[in-house]
Amino acid sequence: QPIPNLYVAGIDSIDHAEDDSVVGSEGSKFCIVIKKRTFGNGGNKYVAMYMERPHSVKTAYDNALKLLMWYGCKANLEDTKIGFRQWLTTQKLQYKYLMQRPMSATSNNKRNYNLWGTPGSERMIKHGLELLTTFVEDSYYTIDMEEILLQLQNFSYSNKGKYDAILALCYAEIADEDMANITVKKDDIYTEWEEGGGDIGYYIDSNGCKRYGVIP
Repeated sequence: QPIPNLYVAGIDSIDHAEDDSVVGSEGSKFCIVIKKRTFGNGGNKYVAMYMERPHSVKTAYDNALKLLMWYGCKANLEDTKIGFRQWLTTQKLQYKYLMQRPMSATSNNKRNYNLWGTPGSERMIKHGLELLTTFVEDSYYTIDMEEILLQLQNFSYSNKGKYDAILALCYAEIADEDMANITVKKDDIYTEWEEGGGDIGYYIDSNGCKRYGVIP
């Protein structure tokens, strides 16, 4: 069974792919990273990444959705990159797989459920870089993806638009910070098995997930 709130994602999205952009293959790439949050003595590790500028932007969106579904998590993305959000909206999946505006990105420290993602402002990018720096200093030994290591090594703030993985990492770190008060724990989904009693099948738990076994 998936563990709720164990994973979080960050996305540096694109609205145009190789075939419908004047810059073609030279433009920014779509990048999504999946982070396993701290869980007991483990976690705090990036476990998956997909980065590509495909011929069709729907290819990138579809692959990102597969990752979000596989890890059962929501993604934080730059709010001005609306293509992926609109694509999810057409499938009525935006609430399930996208995060609303993080608290650190609000002006009054109040949750606004009408806003999506994180502004790509200088303040928020620098905040994300500070969080990413802390992660690297504390957990550098967990990074085993070559592309992430290369971009961390060569990153230049003046050319930050060329480092799609770094920006995706920043949005993931901002999302992880926003979930700091959400504890990761396994669902106790099974009740005590009583011989000869209790219907067996599936039911919907308090988180809206389908569960199998003895129906409470």
